[in-house]
Amino acid sequence: MRRLKALARWLPRRGSRVDYRAALFQELREYLGAGHPRRILEIGPKDGEDTRRLLQLAPDAVTFVDLPQMKPVNEACTTTPSSCA
Repeated sequence: MRRLKALARWLPRRGSRVDYRAALFQELREYLGAGHPRRILEIGPKDGEDTRRLLQLAPDAVTFVDLPQMKPVNEACTTTPSSCA
């Protein structure tokens, strides 16, 4: 958690060039070590980039929660991942 707080202080000074989402995912990988999560809840999947990263963790299940109007987009991404890019 200390590292996450340090990252939060560091990010605003770095401008828009920092990929904070990649940095947070790396933090999650380090936290999990060799383990993998049984379940992942992704709230607001956005553009699918984080979803692809989370799937690398080999979870048993992934649940998406988003606004109702995003349902067609999210369904397309889960059935045809290439359509999310």
